[in-house]
Amino acid sequence: MTDGYELTILGACLLEVEATLDLICSSLRPEHFRLDSHQRIFRRIQSLQEAEKPVNIVTVTQALGRELDCVGGAAYVTDLTSGVPRSMGEKQLHHYADEVKESWRLRQIGILGEEMSHGASDGAATASELTQLAAKRLERITVDSAEEDASIQASIVGSMDRFYQQHAMKRSPGLSFGLASLDEATGGMMPGFQTAVGAGSGVGKTTFMCQCILATLQAGAPVDAFLLEPTKDQVIWRLLSLIEGVPYSSVTRPWTCDASNTDKLTKRATSRLAEMPLRLHDRSGMSLDEVLALARLGIHHYGTRLVCLDYIQRLKIHGAERDEPVRLRVGRASTALADLVKGTQTHSLVLSQVTTGRKNGATSLPTMFDFRESSQIENDAATIILLHRNFDEKQGHFTNEGVAFVPKMRFGTPCNVQLRFDPILAAWTDRKQ
Repeated sequence: MTDGYELTILGACLLEVEATLDLICSSLRPEHFRLDSHQRIFRRIQSLQEAEKPVNIVTVTQALGRELDCVGGAAYVTDLTSGVPRSMGEKQLHHYADEVKESWRLRQIGILGEEMSHGASDGAATASELTQLAAKRLERITVDSAEEDASIQASIVGSMDRFYQQHAMKRSPGLSFGLASLDEATGGMMPGFQTAVGAGSGVGKTTFMCQCILATLQAGAPVDAFLLEPTKDQVIWRLLSLIEGVPYSSVTRPWTCDASNTDKLTKRATSRLAEMPLRLHDRSGMSLDEVLALARLGIHHYGTRLVCLDYIQRLKIHGAERDEPVRLRVGRASTALADLVKGTQTHSLVLSQVTTGRKNGATSLPTMFDFRESSQIENDAATIILLHRNFDEKQGHFTNEGVAFVPKMRFGTPCNVQLRFDPILAAWTDRKQ
């Protein structure tokens, strides 16, 4: 039946109907056609249309030249218009074009399957490499077949539709950071965008990530977390502590945990956490391609709404060139993670080390230009949050008074949000609490 759709489309193009030509030539490419003869004919139709020359049986036959015999001769080209209505509706043309592209998609998937089978049998690539290749190829097949109306009129309609949808909401569509004051100031973690969280070592960026994870899970949204520095145990302990308000030291030092808190952890917190849609990945040496493949799987198969990475400098990133600087590799990783969620309902939360040091005997305040290795991190993020806690020089440790600097915010005005670090829960809280 697909060949019949191809014949009808080619015949419709030869009837000198400009609207038909515009629609078909903008929707299809020669390789979408199954038969080589149809590919050759359509290629000539497109070239004539792009050159603003007439497209009809005579001009296409002449344009084919030496290829004419390869497509079945002039008689075949002439017969393409047989039985084709001189005026076909736009809806019907779209349907025929969709059928041709659907057939192309299925052929591409079949070819990919054969390539995967050969790759698996000859051992030329690892399972991880084959999985990553398949994911990239499938994504290209999907994107290649997607149609988009790029006119300003269509864009305005789409933008205003989203405006009215959000206008009718009682709260921001963004996922919660788990801190009311920060949510109020930023609107939360907006779908389709990336937040970069920077902090020096020991300030509490992993704790901040865990609070974001728990808030998202409690809203019923699935999460994928890639733990390149912390272990699964450390993240699970933090989540259990936060769920039931158990002192963090009771979780990390079980021998000090009293009976009441032990009961909260073992009978309540663990059962609640076990029912939450959370996937933790903490294999050492994870590469960027592996993270992207697993995150893509989570988004498309599990409905993941939040992808977390702790932290980006620990990610294994293969160089595009042998001597590619680390700065550029980290930048590519940041951009890839931002592109992963663009246009989706998923948010990307990327943690990064910052290079603040000591100035005049006190810890210097972080800025958005302190992201270690790459300024691309700040460019890719819709929101930048820099966590800071005062440092007590005499005591030699951070105090509990802190602040979240928000120097970049696509959905609002840069601001500072006063926070406090609870020493019992070892978690961030609103200063007002």
